[in-house]
Amino acid sequence: DLRLALFGRDHPATATTVHSLAALHHRLGNKRAAREGYLVSLATFKKHLGAHHPKVAINLNNLARLSEQEERDAEAAGYYQQAAGILAAAHQDRNPELARLKTNMAGFYEKHGRRDLAGELYREAVRLWEQTPSANPPDRVVTLKNFAAYLVREGDKSLAETMRRTAAEIESRYPLDVELRTTVDVMELERAYRRSFQ
Repeated sequence: DLRLALFGRDHPATATTVHSLAALHHRLGNKRAAREGYLVSLATFKKHLGAHHPKVAINLNNLARLSEQEERDAEAAGYYQQAAGILAAAHQDRNPELARLKTNMAGFYEKHGRRDLAGELYREAVRLWEQTPSANPPDRVVTLKNFAAYLVREGDKSLAETMRRTAAEIESRYPLDVELRTTVDVMELERAYRRSFQ
């Protein structure tokens, strides 16, 4: 990887690559490798960018989601709260990452019976995506679909259908093959990264 060759292992640019690889492992179900990558990149971001940088919040959000999937709920709640605090303090109220974070938090709190808070977080996430409509279409679709499912459970089928139609319209404009090509690109990046240590 060019970043590793140029900057070495202990650099934010290299940490960005490590974080991307961790996210890929996370998506593929390799939780141990994902956690290791998230923690390594988190330490580097904190060291060089400071503990309150938005990249730290992104990393914490991903760690929270991973911890939630591993049923480490107390740890997940802590990571979510840290990430939300960082983005709020940095006035990142139009950052698409905040919408993703609020979507994850909504699902987490709904699972733990805090349905009113979950609904509030879903609505905030939808409003954030509306402010940046072209950002991260796949993540926006996730928010809309999750909110729609929540609304069905709450008995608001009319608004749920509106969310579903909006999600479908976005999906029709952003084909899946774009996401698949991104995955292939990241896998090639991982191969290059590993070769650099040989």
